[in-house]
Amino acid sequence: MSEIKKRNIGIDAFRTIALFFVVILHCLPYGADNFEAYDLVNLSTRFAVPFFFIVSGYFIAQSKRSVFVGIKSLLFRLCPIFIGWLVLYYMLFYTWWFMSGETPQPLSLKLIVYIFLTGGDALHLWFLPSLGVCSALVLILKRFGCIPMLSLGLLLYSVALIFFPYGELLDMPEHPFMRAVRFGIYFGFIFVVIGYCLSKYKINLSSKSALALAAFGFLLSVVEQKYIAFYTSSKTFDYDVLIGTLFYGTGVFLFAKNIKGTRITRSFAKLSEVSLGAYCIHFSFALVLVKFFDKENYEIIPYIILVTILSFFISYIGSKIPYVRRIFV
Repeated sequence: MSEIKKRNIGIDAFRTIALFFVVILHCLPYGADNFEAYDLVNLSTRFAVPFFFIVSGYFIAQSKRSVFVGIKSLLFRLCPIFIGWLVLYYMLFYTWWFMSGETPQPLSLKLIVYIFLTGGDALHLWFLPSLGVCSALVLILKRFGCIPMLSLGLLLYSVALIFFPYGELLDMPEHPFMRAVRFGIYFGFIFVVIGYCLSKYKINLSSKSALALAAFGFLLSVVEQKYIAFYTSSKTFDYDVLIGTLFYGTGVFLFAKNIKGTRITRSFAKLSEVSLGAYCIHFSFALVLVKFFDKENYEIIPYIILVTILSFFISYIGSKIPYVRRIFV
């Protein structure tokens, strides 16, 4: 309980909420007939991953560790989780491919590097190396102050915007980079920097103002999506990188900071202790359970709920087992 208080109940409670929205995102049907409605739901989930990056930066600013110790802590924290889940997912994938008669892509150095940078077919695992790289970069560059880091972050984010969602609109050339802009520093660095600066300068907003900022970011994202879809041939595209996401994620984080301790928020904060494990395992449940639900009608609701419950439950059980618990908490 004391740890929850020290860390901020609202932030930890929103870790659980953000994870639920990640589950929603990964359970949505891609290219559904009723794509207008699904696009709005898709966009509504897009505060979640930025929120996790902002949280990392926020607590980096409060840490008294040296750069070396901080980076070493990141490596010891994230590497076992990433490698452990990567091995487990590829054991699942190779079993799946063998049973279905599919031929997996031949291993090569290029493929191995790509898998370790992005998670490969375990799409959601991109978050772990990206979080590690972005957080380490902030630890290294924080001595230069917030303005230079924000400038670099906005530059990197702008590159991602130009090549990814706005690429066709701006007639940018096709490049493999377009598939990887969110990995590494392009997507996450600016959000870690935002979290760091919010903490460093003790920037706060009232709950109403924070919600207004988040609402502005969400509506801006909707306008961007409609604009890009209207002026290009793309009806559906990934929404990781939009201008509105910057305001949406920041607004939600500032709102979360203001949440007070109640029975419900403390319960959500307690659940957040296993939210990283739930994040890592939820994709497997989404892949397996999708065969039993029709994602394009009301069945998507019990599908999302079941994936969420199983993810937190197994993560909780795993956190209690010696040796195994290392990849769950």
